[in-house]
Amino acid sequence: MSTIRLGAEVPTLKVYRKLEEEYFSFVEQQILNKLSPHILFHPDRREGAILRIRSELGLLVKKLHSMIPGAEIVWDDDKGVRARVGPEYKGYQLVLVDPVDGGNSQLSKNGTNVSSNLSIIYKNGDGSYNYSLNVASFPFSGNRAVNFDGKVYLLPFEISDELNIETNDIEDYRLNPRKDRDNPSDLRIAELYEVFPGLGESDPMRKGLDELRGILNGPMVRPEGSGTVTLLSLILGTRDIVVYKRRNGSPIKDYDYIGPRQMIRDLGGKFTPLSGNDEHGLEPMDGIIAASTVNNYNMFMEYINSRK
Repeated sequence: MSTIRLGAEVPTLKVYRKLEEEYFSFVEQQILNKLSPHILFHPDRREGAILRIRSELGLLVKKLHSMIPGAEIVWDDDKGVRARVGPEYKGYQLVLVDPVDGGNSQLSKNGTNVSSNLSIIYKNGDGSYNYSLNVASFPFSGNRAVNFDGKVYLLPFEISDELNIETNDIEDYRLNPRKDRDNPSDLRIAELYEVFPGLGESDPMRKGLDELRGILNGPMVRPEGSGTVTLLSLILGTRDIVVYKRRNGSPIKDYDYIGPRQMIRDLGGKFTPLSGNDEHGLEPMDGIIAASTVNNYNMFMEYINSRK
């Protein structure tokens, strides 16, 4: 396993290519093998599958520390406990990893809506952050969303060997900003906004979503599996609005949203917690309101606020 150097003098595409060769190709193969349909459709094989794959991928995540000297590697281990390897001081590269996003819920539904995510973040001396590289891999669809230098690309697995840093042919796979919708009824919405039974009428967002459902030109979808896959539907053009809130109020962890947040914002969208504040750190969030464009976000919130 070779060493990956980080820094302003190293092209980000070169860093991505090394991660692709040394990390993602292995992770993707493990997911395809361990979570394949012939395993998921047999209950006797399904039990413990997610634990085994998290344990095996956890070993590879630890090797990232050797691959990227000086970086702190942060992930949840196979028991769901936050683990970290590397330095703990300001002014260093932080690598935030989620080897299998969506695995637990998808195993119970025989689904393959999972992703593998990695973000390289520079923690400045003043406590602020620069997001240098975000990658979300979708093993079962055969592509990766890659974000750096304010641009977002959707790269099929099979074109990896064709990418050339000098010729810049990666631009052929660059995604463009999405379009504004004309009316609230045109919005394509995915929502998993959970409240305790009987409290929907007292919750403005839940009440507004229920009323909006009645005027939409299409169905309001309930997402399952990987939150990354659902959030990135905003940049892929299949959704305009995504709303998340867990019924028990448990926070949404940073590795669940950092990459998608930056990709959505870099493509002209908006991504906020339920408070509506434009947060930029790594703090857990109470929920998510995300939109493919700022205008779509504003139109959605104006409708929700009008129903209070």
